[in-house]
Amino acid sequence: MMKFVALCSLLVLGVRALPGGAPITACNSMAPVHGGSAQTGPAPYNVSATAIDAQTVQVSIVADAGVTFRGFFIQGRSVDTDTAVGSFAAAADAKSIDCFSNLESASTHIDRTDKTSVSVIWTAPASGEAVNIFASIVQTVDTYWVKIPVPVV
Repeated sequence: MMKFVALCSLLVLGVRALPGGAPITACNSMAPVHGGSAQTGPAPYNVSATAIDAQTVQVSIVADAGVTFRGFFIQGRSVDTDTAVGSFAAAADAKSIDCFSNLESASTHIDRTDKTSVSVIWTAPASGEAVNIFASIVQTVDTYWVKIPVPVV
């Protein structure tokens, strides 16, 4: 029993100490693992995806005036399988993680400092399958928006 309690305590501490981005356990739901409830109203952020060429898209999150965010999690998801596809390039303020055994298929923050914007580059899968892009944004530990659809311009 004591080992079980100690293990649970370590797991809780590990989950609370993730300032370096979303863990792979967030891949399926795209929800943060630090408590609170997802907001249901409009997010105070402009989230967009701009095609650079036929395979590459710049995905950006820009906070409304006077607003910041601390974390984000972005995926391109297959319309058919609802799993992360494509890949994200490394960026100065973002890192890629592997979701659903697909290399670099999600992008997340590298620290929890306040941000007013972030941009990442996503490359579509070679298969040409239909994809939707989604973003989750964390304003504070218990104020966040999950799986916001990102329109591609």
